[in-house]
Formats: sequence, structure tokens, C-alpha cells
Amino acid sequence: MNEGEAERGATKEDLRAHGAAAKSRHWPRRRFLKVVAAAGAAGALGWLRCDRYPDSAMRLEHFSGPLPLVLAAVVETMLPPAADRSPATIEKHLIDIDQYLTGFDPLDLLQLAALLYAVEHGTLWHGHALGRFTAIPPSARAAALQSWQESSVSLCRLGHRSLKSLAYLAHYRSPAAFRAIGYEGPRAPGFSGTEASRELYDPLLAPPGMEPGFS
Repeated sequence: MNEGEAERGATKEDLRAHGAAAKSRHWPRRRFLKVVAAAGAAGALGWLRCDRYPDSAMRLEHFSGPLPLVLAAVVETMLPPAADRSPATIEKHLIDIDQYLTGFDPLDLLQLAALLYAVEHGTLWHGHALGRFTAIPPSARAAALQSWQESSVSLCRLGHRSLKSLAYLAHYRSPAAFRAIGYEGPRAPGFSGTEASRELYDPLLAPPGMEPGFS
């Protein structure tokens, strides 16, 4: 190879290197569109997840921030099909649950709060919705909770059982719920019960104006 050929070969190599460097400094249009689409999707998902919660007048001792709204959505979804789901009834259920938790270990309350946050933001992980649990339709909420119930992760199943226990504890304190399952109520003041129940319970009551004795 003579000197001229060597010089021309070096020039071609320089041009290739310059072209490759120029390409690396400028994104192809397709790559740019992909990045813009990904950024838009991430922004939309962030908006769905972090959008402001509606104001709530409910004040509970053991739940703050968005947690009363999350618990209300969970309880409403878990109630039996024929149960009363009016706002007043759901609020009463939440008050009953809040009172029931009085005296619980603070660590247990922190775990319950973490569970509610996991339900609220776990809809995407369980493959049912992009929005938060409180922002999706009732059918999607039911599907999301069913995923917790049938999960292969034992902690998810335990979390579902814990929430269902709280929801049913509040629901079955109501005499209306007693009637739905054919239960006449406990042998206690304020509940009529069956005639057989009254025959057993009434003799145990102290006469009016007297305290019960233990003799």
C-alpha cells in the first residue's frame, strides 16, 4: 500500500468515526417517542396514585389521613351482598371498629395501618386497576380483595382475614344482621331473643331497684 492509499483509508475511518459520534449525540426519533410515552405513562400513573383525597368529616382515634376512607371502602366491599351500605351505616361500622381497637398494642395498630396502605396501593400489583383502591369501581375492589384472599403469599391471605374479621365484627353487632342469618339475638338487655331464651335469661335478672346477689 502506497502513501496515498493509506491516507485515503485513514480518511474513510475518520469519517465513519465522526458519523458514529454524531449519531450517538442525537436520539433517533423512535427512541425519543418511546421515552416520551414512558414518561407520560409514569406521570399519568403518578397522578392516579397521588391525586388528592376528598375531604372527610370522620374523625377516628386510631386512623388518620386517608386511612378512614380506605377502611370504609374495604368494609363496604366485604359486607354480605344484602347488607346496608348507606354512608351512615358504614360510618357506624368504622366507629365500632375504632372502638374495638382501643387498648391494642401500638405495633399491631401500625401493622394494620400498613395493611390498609398496601390494599390502597396494591391494585396494580394484583393486576386489577391502575387507580387506587378507593378510586376504582366496586367490582374492581371486590376483584382486588379476592386476589388478596387467594394469594400464594401467606401474609396477603392473613391480611385479608384480618380485615374481614373487623368488617364482620362491626356488621354482626346490628340486630338487622341477626335477622338476616336467623339469629334471634343474645340473651341480654335490649334484645328480645326467642321465648326459650327469655325463659332462661329472665330469672337471672335482679328485681328492679335491687343489685344482684351472689348467695
